[in-house]
Amino acid sequence: MKGMLEKLHALVWDEEGASAVEYGVLVAGIILVSILLIYSIGGKVGQSFNAVDKNMQNPPAPLPAN
Repeated sequence: MKGMLEKLHALVWDEEGASAVEYGVLVAGIILVSILLIYSIGGKVGQSFNAVDKNMQNPPAPLPAN
């Protein structure tokens, strides 16, 4: 029984894999921020492309020459 408790204690206090978990959390945070940023500006970019497309199909009248 004592050997099992020692192994459990060693497993709990082992910090060898901690950096992998920390990097995983960091990458997940970066991905989340990227998705939120792309989602928030995605509609505005789409509207801009649609406006350019509309103006290319029906260009406005030229400005008068000076």
